[in-house]
Amino acid sequence: MAQLNLKMQFQSFDKVSKKFEYIRKTGGKLGRQFDDNLKSLKKLDGQLKQVGITLKNMANSESG
Repeated sequence: MAQLNLKMQFQSFDKVSKKFEYIRKTGGKLGRQFDDNLKSLKKLDGQLKQVGITLKNMANSESG
């Protein structure tokens, strides 16, 4: 009886540990996706600033 109880506890522990492993892996993947998105947004922000500077320079050269 004690062996059966121990076996059931090990099976339960195995199931829980697999779930935690899945959470760890998907959490890491999600973190990398957030980092990639942040890099893309920073790049886009830089490009938009360059467009703004170009438009401002064009407006200044037309008015001058």
